[in-house]
Amino acid sequence: MGYNQGRAEQGEEAELKVELALGSLKKKGFVLDFIRAKKHGELDISGIDFLIRLFGGMALLLQVKSSKRPARRHYSRYPDISCIIVEPRQSDIGGIERRVRAIMRKKIKNFKRNFSGFLK
Repeated sequence: MGYNQGRAEQGEEAELKVELALGSLKKKGFVLDFIRAKKHGELDISGIDFLIRLFGGMALLLQVKSSKRPARRHYSRYPDISCIIVEPRQSDIGGIERRVRAIMRKKIKNFKRNFSGFLK
């Protein structure tokens, strides 16, 4: 197996773990719904792996990476799209859920701070 093929498999595994975590968060009522981007589809080529529908009409765009270097490249290209790193050895879906929820809280807090004048 070549280097790139191994990386692609790690990325697919990381996305699958995040999909499982999002499914659990949906069942628990933390998210309304989510869409996983199709490989090489419009969302994927725009730096988005998941579009997560939140309550209150909000949405979270999320990119999944399996290591830090690609995550840094992602943030340099797409600074407004959140990114979660799920390393190959990480198997705790509950831990991934907690990290996704932390990203959600941060985005909602930033939104409220940046748009508070419009919300009154």
